[in-house]
Amino acid sequence: PEVRVQYETNLVETIAYVNQLGESDISISTTTPGPFHSPAVAQATLTNHQATLRWFNGQRSLLISPVNKTWVTFSGFAPLSPVLADYFAAAPLISLPLRPDDLDRPVTIYQIDGRQVIQQWANQLLPAEGMLGEVVQLRGYALHPAQPQPGEIVQVVTWWEILAPADELVFFTHVVGEDGPPLAQDDRLDVPAPTWVAGDMFLQVHELKWPESVAGYSLVVGAYYLHPPSSRLPVTMNGLATRDTIPLTTVFAPDSP
Repeated sequence: PEVRVQYETNLVETIAYVNQLGESDISISTTTPGPFHSPAVAQATLTNHQATLRWFNGQRSLLISPVNKTWVTFSGFAPLSPVLADYFAAAPLISLPLRPDDLDRPVTIYQIDGRQVIQQWANQLLPAEGMLGEVVQLRGYALHPAQPQPGEIVQVVTWWEILAPADELVFFTHVVGEDGPPLAQDDRLDVPAPTWVAGDMFLQVHELKWPESVAGYSLVVGAYYLHPPSSRLPVTMNGLATRDTIPLTTVFAPDSP
């Protein structure tokens, strides 16, 4: 079983299924979605040149092509995050027949109407606006729980529309106080920017600990290039250039004015 994991047998079996589909859009969840890992293995075995592959890690993200018929796959090591389950109400199409002792199982494949899923997001998420560079547009967000308590672990879900692929990026979610430095943060991106396809939509989950006590603070998001580090993408809001973060919400302590 360990050898089959190292040889990415589950991914090879997934691509074998894709090779039978003809023209298709497929989002594949894997623990190694970066361009030099699972996508490279897929290119070595993909013979269906009418298929467009997308890559994400379902443990913290969800990537959808907003067309009427698209496929999404999850592996045992990279299942859909529980916090994102409410944003993906779909029944599985097939589970690939892997060996009973395979470690990275099951591989579950869904066929969905991407437009309906995106409309579901529009109904569930709070609207938000802001563009990072000229590569990705913020469409909405949600907090889980919706009304965090001091010291509580909070999952922040942000909804993004891809405008163009980009060099390697990291997205950040910060809780900042009145004096600016982050009081809590989580930096990650589970849909690698070099593999982006324009028009696709994705959800990204950041997890952080809500501040214990502070007079007032804001929840902000943004992104920076991995190489060189700390080179943040500029932000445009309502057509106007601003700084390098997008505010989601501002929270005040009960005794604040």
